[in-house]
Amino acid sequence: MPKYNLEQQEAITYPAKPLLILAGAGTGKTTTIIGRIAHLIQVKNALPEGILALTFTNDAAKHMKNQLIHKIGIKANRVHACTFHSFAKLQTMKYFHELGYSTSPNVMNRGDVYFLIRIRLDDLHKLRSKTFRRNPVQAIKSFYKVFSAFRYN
Repeated sequence: MPKYNLEQQEAITYPAKPLLILAGAGTGKTTTIIGRIAHLIQVKNALPEGILALTFTNDAAKHMKNQLIHKIGIKANRVHACTFHSFAKLQTMKYFHELGYSTSPNVMNRGDVYFLIRIRLDDLHKLRSKTFRRNPVQAIKSFYKVFSAFRYN
């Protein structure tokens, strides 16, 4: 069982209402959140299926879920711990009619994007770089980075 500092203990036992935890890397945020979720379920009798824990990476979500299972047992399987992106995708697929789509939209992953760029690479006549022709995989990865930058900016 981890030892919590005063600030972590305060966050873990904070009343069952929204709480924002801001701290730098490696300061124990995930440990604190896991402790808080366990406290809400074990002490405050919160329903595990009513808890949503969002993080940025799949690895972090898996780690959180595994630590919850270790801490509170099988009930942890009912806590929804996932990435922001997977949660958004799940909600989009679940509520696509309410979002104005007539059918469930296709959400592409990185592999799909690479495939589409690869099958269209030869159609990009303006891009006759010898580097692209020598190493199309590297070219595709470069395009993906550019498209991602456009999307985020």
